[in-house]
Amino acid sequence: MRANVRSNIELAAQVVIAIAVVIAAGVLVKRNVWPGPASGRAPTINAGERLSIPNVDWGQNKRVSFSSLRKIVRIARRALPCTGS
Repeated sequence: MRANVRSNIELAAQVVIAIAVVIAAGVLVKRNVWPGPASGRAPTINAGERLSIPNVDWGQNKRVSFSSLRKIVRIARRALPCTGS
């Protein structure tokens, strides 16, 4: 009787573990093989692309100073959602 109960518990545990593995594998495949809609992705900026950012005067100098870059980075961080990096 005890051996029968023990084997039933082991079988149930193995079934639960197998189901958990299948669910985890399904989630990983869904996230990596079939990504969500493109609208959820962050916008990209191509090299050489002109940007129109409020309160930034690109024609002020021929070179961009570090203070201008810091200002742009601050604006971009406020405008984009947190990416975790």
